[in-house]
Amino acid sequence: MNKKIITHKQSLKYISIAFCLTALLMVGQFIAAYFANSLALFADGSHLLVHNSSLLIALISSIVSFNLAKKKSDNAEVIDIMGGMINGAIFLSIAIIICFKGFERLDIEGGVNINPIIMAISSFIAFLVQCLSAYILSKGRKHSFNIHAIFLHTFFDCISTVLTFSASVVIFFTGFQKIDSLVSFIIASLVAFSGLRLLKKCIKKSLNIRKSKLLIKKIDTTLSKEISHITDIHEQEVSFANGDISYSAHIVLDRCCVSTEHDDQCLVKIQSILSKNFDINDTMIQLEYN
Repeated sequence: MNKKIITHKQSLKYISIAFCLTALLMVGQFIAAYFANSLALFADGSHLLVHNSSLLIALISSIVSFNLAKKKSDNAEVIDIMGGMINGAIFLSIAIIICFKGFERLDIEGGVNINPIIMAISSFIAFLVQCLSAYILSKGRKHSFNIHAIFLHTFFDCISTVLTFSASVVIFFTGFQKIDSLVSFIIASLVAFSGLRLLKKCIKKSLNIRKSKLLIKKIDTTLSKEISHITDIHEQEVSFANGDISYSAHIVLDRCCVSTEHDDQCLVKIQSILSKNFDINDTMIQLEYN
């Protein structure tokens, strides 16, 4: 089976499981916020609402990517990157909202009547669910920008929950409710860092895709022009890593190459052209015959 199909199918499974877990957790957080009269828990539930929106975007883009991968479309990776960039933008939006709400709460005189016990219990349960979700997503985060985005979001949700739990402990023992706003600023900085980092990765990947397409076009034209025995080149892939370029392709040769045992010479010439003209020394060429 096509490797891209497997990857996108796995992404779809991981994101679906994470979506169900966080959706249930979100409902629980809102219920706990009501009984605890806690704005912090309500904000955490709202954060999960945005998280679920991110998951929904990732889920949709993964479905589209999966279908495109089955058709062997190059747009599968593009859709995945778009999903990652949307999530990155959501991260930054969350950071701004958290800061705004934090400053609002600092201006409230006398604070509010928060039940730190319900707040602590809810945060602890949320932490367990988020750890489970993060573990599931960690299995596929290296293969998809969407899963990487949601993994980061879930990871910072865990940190957010730990900080919220700590704030509930402080409120319980000291009554210092402004700790909630101070903690929110820390969470905002973590979320903003995550968003900027993800956007940077997506932009870099997008530029590499464009660069690889242009290079493949040049390679195709050059090889077809220089070697008359080549009748077709397909399934070409170019990757960039640490300044080096890797190239793989299926190259179809005329059948006369077999009868004259000229195919080895053609392969050597192909590799020579790639090295000389494009500085590509890492190649994986599969010869086929017309």
